[in-house]
Amino acid sequence: MTPPPNAPRAAAPNDVITALSDMDRHFAAREQRVAEVVKANLEAVTQMTIADLAALAEVSTPTVVRFCRTLGCDGFRDFKMVLAQNLAVSRQYLDPPVAPGATGGVEVVQQVQDAALRSMATLEAQIDADTFERARSAIAGCRSLLAIGVGGGSSMTAEEAANRFFRLGRIAVATSDPYLMQMRAAAMQPGDVLLAFSNSGHAAEVIAALRVARSYGATTVCITRDGSPRRRPPRSRCASTSRKSRTSTSPPPRVSPTCCCSMRWPRRLRARPPRTAPTGCGGCARR
Repeated sequence: MTPPPNAPRAAAPNDVITALSDMDRHFAAREQRVAEVVKANLEAVTQMTIADLAALAEVSTPTVVRFCRTLGCDGFRDFKMVLAQNLAVSRQYLDPPVAPGATGGVEVVQQVQDAALRSMATLEAQIDADTFERARSAIAGCRSLLAIGVGGGSSMTAEEAANRFFRLGRIAVATSDPYLMQMRAAAMQPGDVLLAFSNSGHAAEVIAALRVARSYGATTVCITRDGSPRRRPPRSRCASTSRKSRTSTSPPPRVSPTCCCSMRWPRRLRARPPRTAPTGCGGCARR
């Protein structure tokens, strides 16, 4: 049985927690029963047999298999393995980070702060230390840096990254124009870094620019959502961020990427003497 025609596409097989949230109420009727049981028993399901889950959901074992395949997994065993891997960093995606109906000033401030802290905790859990250090070293030693992103959050984060990294004494520019991305990427060479931001990991313009830059020998670094199916153009170095929240009072999706930028430069910056040229304007220099 195929999903309803208006059902969203399932997430990547390595992101079943997000898929459960995105596909909610879009599964076939019996598969939806399996989904409800899984969401209510996330930890327990990783220890169940397929017969256990089928009995609990009051469906057949083939229905459980179809449910797993709807989520992009090969079968129940694959689903359990991916679910177990997701639980440590992804459970927050099923739970609204901000309680609906809160209107009090202090209460809203606290909820936004808590959501930001959860975002930072997820970021910490998802980042691979070795990959992150390689990316930071490449950026600190690069000849020039091009920061790119499309859409509101990603483009603003790219601008912020360029604004921060030029203080390292390197050429750092940002662009969100799809054509200019590829033009600038084609002018890159070994020793340059293309730093890309994408909340979804699906932005075709960003992926194309990453491939172009890599083909000319530049180092590519992509900061995107964990589990993004397209987050790794050939040999790109990646760091992960938390998934964009759907609640209006949650912190902007650029909070985690901006934090990544902050992590990448302080130690190197402190070790490097200022290289800013005199502006000739005393007032500007004082500011």
